[in-house]
Amino acid sequence: MADLSLTLHQNCLKFRYSYNSTFAVKKRLFGTWGLLAGIVLLTLALNAQNNRAVDSVRKLLPGLSGKERVKALNFLGWEIKFNNPDSTKTVSQQALELARRLKDNHGQALANRNLAALCIIQGKSNEALPYAEEAYRYIQKTDDVFQTGKILNLIGIAHREQKNFRKALDYQYRSLEVFRQLRDTFEIAGNLNNLGMIHLGLGNTEQALKLYQEVYDLELKRGNQFGISRTANNLAGIYQQMGLLGKAEKMFRISIEAAKAINNKQYESASIHGLGLFYERKGNYEQAIEEYKKAIAINRASGFYEYLGNNLIQMANSYSLLNKTPESIKSYEEAYTVFHQTGVPWSAASALNGMAREYLGLGNLALAAKLSHQALRIGDSLNDLKVRNDSHRNLYLISKANRNFEQALGYLELYVNETDSIQNREKTALLNEIETRYEVKTIEADNERLKSENQIQQQVIRNQRIFTISAVTALLVISLMAMVIARGRKKLGEANRILSEKNDEILKQTELLKVSNATKDKLFSIIAHDIRNPFSALLNLSELLKDEVLTAERESLAFYAANIHVTATNTFNLLDNLLFWSKSQRGAIEIRKEDCNLRETVNSAFQTALAGTLENHLSLVNSVPPEITLLTDKTLLRIILGNLAGNAVKFNKPGGSVTISYQHDSNAHIIRVTDTGAGIPEDRLASVFSKEESFMPGNRQPGSGTGLGLILCHEFTQKLGGTIAVKSETGKGTEFTLVFPE
Repeated sequence: MADLSLTLHQNCLKFRYSYNSTFAVKKRLFGTWGLLAGIVLLTLALNAQNNRAVDSVRKLLPGLSGKERVKALNFLGWEIKFNNPDSTKTVSQQALELARRLKDNHGQALANRNLAALCIIQGKSNEALPYAEEAYRYIQKTDDVFQTGKILNLIGIAHREQKNFRKALDYQYRSLEVFRQLRDTFEIAGNLNNLGMIHLGLGNTEQALKLYQEVYDLELKRGNQFGISRTANNLAGIYQQMGLLGKAEKMFRISIEAAKAINNKQYESASIHGLGLFYERKGNYEQAIEEYKKAIAINRASGFYEYLGNNLIQMANSYSLLNKTPESIKSYEEAYTVFHQTGVPWSAASALNGMAREYLGLGNLALAAKLSHQALRIGDSLNDLKVRNDSHRNLYLISKANRNFEQALGYLELYVNETDSIQNREKTALLNEIETRYEVKTIEADNERLKSENQIQQQVIRNQRIFTISAVTALLVISLMAMVIARGRKKLGEANRILSEKNDEILKQTELLKVSNATKDKLFSIIAHDIRNPFSALLNLSELLKDEVLTAERESLAFYAANIHVTATNTFNLLDNLLFWSKSQRGAIEIRKEDCNLRETVNSAFQTALAGTLENHLSLVNSVPPEITLLTDKTLLRIILGNLAGNAVKFNKPGGSVTISYQHDSNAHIIRVTDTGAGIPEDRLASVFSKEESFMPGNRQPGSGTGLGLILCHEFTQKLGGTIAVKSETGKGTEFTLVFPE
């Protein structure tokens, strides 16, 4: 029996396909089979044709055993994964089972690597990660540095697909470092491309575009069709996002042709689907449908079933936009069948909700309700908020069409509550994204600092070499020794002094950059999460009001109008706070003291909180005598009292009250804002005025706001020369006390 060794070797054939694999052949031949293997492998090396290599290894496979068979199976699994995923799974599992029996660490690493790559190709990144981590565990027991880099790259991709961008970035940089040490430009290009995808996921479009353009130029020079297809598809997506539609369409077509050239069905179908989305967003739905049909044919033939289901869902949407309801229903039905058979229930539920919408448009309310309830059961079993949200919206519209207004109102309430929960999740995800962006900036700043430190060290080393050479030369030339040593020491000292000063300057700039970025990101987090949410609510409520203005009951219209008014008022107050907070941070607020009637100022402050009292029937009590006048800045005092009153209304109990009272004591004006609300927990009392604590995402509870109002109260009270204190009892209420000297 032949002993065929398939190992990495610089002087042997390098097969680069899919994830830029390297596969080499080294001759260890015995007997007739060994001679045959040597002839075949020599032919492969001379011609460098991947398909011929696959065919040759398949022919040799029956005669191989032991570790040589494991290597051959792993080679086949890696090389055919794009155009024959079912066979990839079979041969990789065979390799894994045999490697386990043989206790072959390298074989187990590559088999798990193949299965991880296959899961990523099929869109199952959550299943890919365990395989990739297992592959890494075994490859560390070997000395295969190249495959270590490949597997680190796979782990980074799996984390990226699950939007774990911090971990993705870490593994991608580790992989990139491996290939930089190996000086493998092919793999470096692949890693840079993946880094671009991570930056795109983080919203850093400019950085992603810069990386993709760099990689694309490199792939063009090298003539690497796989890299051209991959990077052109990524560039097309960015150009489309930037509104550069001509460039986007061109890149999609380049990606398709490059994928065809190497028979990469996964990239070909993905780029065709992207082109379909491109036409759909342009409003060219007929052309979009033609592209989706092409992608459907490829994915159905290749066994990429999850991608097939996505193609069908998108095609159904285009048919719906063309008012071709029967075709849309048929596409949704096919998508449901695909997702149901492949075990993707959340996508199956989306297809059911799509069908329900189409039948609702046809007036078939009974079937629409049946499909929506079926989707809702799936959503309940998965605890999938998005599926339940879509189902409840459908059921609300169906019940309204059936004139069952009580039931419709119940479904509407569930839909609105779920929409709020989804928006809260999006807020949390956006917060995490902002935190990750900050960490990326920190990492990049650290990299620049390390780069500067390395340059300093290199300069020091060069100076030391100069000194050493000078010293050696001085030993040979005794007459010049003293002069050369003195001059060398002087230069070294001066260089070290300059480098030390530059290093100190770099460190100072780094610290200033960290402080600046921290303050900016805090402000961004406030704007992104506390302005977007009320505007989303306004859009949802106004859309429902628009749809029902001619058919809804007066009670429903009043419900919508009241909610819109409250949301708009709260948003205006938040913007007002943001404006004054921004001015405060820039030192742009000037104190203008004048005589101020306190009772009138309290009435003005109550006006900003009045909208929030209607729903819970709260009472606002102004206990300030009409003759009380203070010498102070009227605007800042109104903002302070308005924020305290607004918070008291927001966290009050139904039927409760908010009271503002005045007392003169020991040459000081004392103003108290008292409510009958739920109170502030004791463990949070000490930090209610803390900017650092309030802006920390982990310290913000749903519905609690940004905490910016209390921070403004604290800062503005200090600017007016006063103090602010708080005391609270859980379940009974809270009292804020302002003290201003006369």
